[in-house]
Amino acid sequence: MRYTSHHCKWRGKRLLSTMSSLPRVYLAGPDVFFPNAAAHFDALCALAASHGLQGLVPVDGGPHEPGLLPAMRAKRIFEGNVALIRSADAMLVNLQCFRGPESDSGTVWELGFAQGLGLPTAAYFPDERDYIEKVRSHMPVRTEANGRSEDEAGCFVEDLGLPANLMLVFGGPCFHTADRALASLARRLRVG
Repeated sequence: MRYTSHHCKWRGKRLLSTMSSLPRVYLAGPDVFFPNAAAHFDALCALAASHGLQGLVPVDGGPHEPGLLPAMRAKRIFEGNVALIRSADAMLVNLQCFRGPESDSGTVWELGFAQGLGLPTAAYFPDERDYIEKVRSHMPVRTEANGRSEDEAGCFVEDLGLPANLMLVFGGPCFHTADRALASLARRLRVG
């Protein structure tokens, strides 16, 4: 076990808090899939603590149990994360592109769930390009004479000068860094 700050410690594949008096912020995003997830969550938790917030890292289902069916493991992960979101005071959301030009679908679900619960959310897009540029980096996009942009299947591609689909951008405050998003949450939760 290693200690990254007086607020967090890493145990196995799950970051646990050692303080409970700070507002709890669920750290949503594809970060759990990163090859350096442990170091990444150490840094995010320390960043949250610097804003007077406690980072809540998504659960991964615990230790692998021989004989546990994949569907049961998936259900355990889902239920654990839903419970963690329900226990949170707010949510930090990493909406970076993941496996294509779109944000991680599980993260988008978590964001909608948190907003449905009435939790304050703040998102960040590390990639500052407009959405259409992100799509163009993955597939051909043509712009018709009328200004309408379409992908190779003929589907409309939003070209509104936003970093993602407008429903994500206007669902809550959005920033380019986790630090700015956490600062926004701290202000909204009146920390410090």
